[in-house]
Amino acid sequence: MPRNLPDKFDIIYTSEIDEDPILSRIPPRLCYLGRHEFSGDWKIKYQSSDNYILSYIQDGEAQITVRGKTYFAQKGDILLYRPHEVHGGKSIGKSSYKTLIYRMDFSDEAYHHEQLKKKMGYINKFSSSENRKLRNLLEALLDEYSQPSSQRNIILVKSHLLEVFKVINEYLDAKRRKTPIRSLKKTDSFKAEICLKSKEYMEQHYSEKLLLEDIASHLSLSASRFSHIFKEYAHQSPMEFLIQYRIEKAKELLRDSDYTVTRIGSEVGFSQTSYFIRAFHRLEQITPARYRQKIAR
Repeated sequence: MPRNLPDKFDIIYTSEIDEDPILSRIPPRLCYLGRHEFSGDWKIKYQSSDNYILSYIQDGEAQITVRGKTYFAQKGDILLYRPHEVHGGKSIGKSSYKTLIYRMDFSDEAYHHEQLKKKMGYINKFSSSENRKLRNLLEALLDEYSQPSSQRNIILVKSHLLEVFKVINEYLDAKRRKTPIRSLKKTDSFKAEICLKSKEYMEQHYSEKLLLEDIASHLSLSASRFSHIFKEYAHQSPMEFLIQYRIEKAKELLRDSDYTVTRIGSEVGFSQTSYFIRAFHRLEQITPARYRQKIAR
């Protein structure tokens, strides 16, 4: 089963533990800053916070869901979770995932929430190709909070926090004036969306006979163009992702059912048992039958 907790998390700062000067307790303020690391098969259970959270991805990729909308997130992207906004995530294949988590408290959350809601239309993702200013501010905050509390410049920290919202608003204003996505086929944001939508499609249809051409056609792209975009962003071919996903589903059936290996292979989309066994062994270094025996002990 997927793990719900990070493999590793380093608390860089938390207001619940650190003894701050009075000024640093007055909003706007940083409540928490930490590094969270995941690897293998993992899942972040759905959760929410009373404050704003920014997740700045340092490495890897993940599938993040916010208010029912799913995003493909990768290194350099920044995700925004508003107060009380339910969010969660899960691994893509067995990719590692590292992110910096910033939890921020502002003097009037209701005001900021309403202002951002008006402009955002619930946009949650700031892609690496267009979030340079926001990244710089988050890195500056990291620098300040990596120092002993006695050496932090609290006035500078508050300036950075206020600037965060200013930059987000500038980004949203620009986003509202952008050309529709159909004319942005060469941009990083378009490619990321293609990657995410194709993965969603494969996860919905993995048990069926699925060809590269079928997935590309669903996205109104040629097979070669789609394959190039996917590999550029996912660092693997579409069919490699599909096989990995099928094997993960097969592992679930091996754990939770008494189906034969042949039936499980068929249930997860493999037309030939021999191919299923070879693919399983290549990814897990063990046969399906041996895997079932191992987890039954």
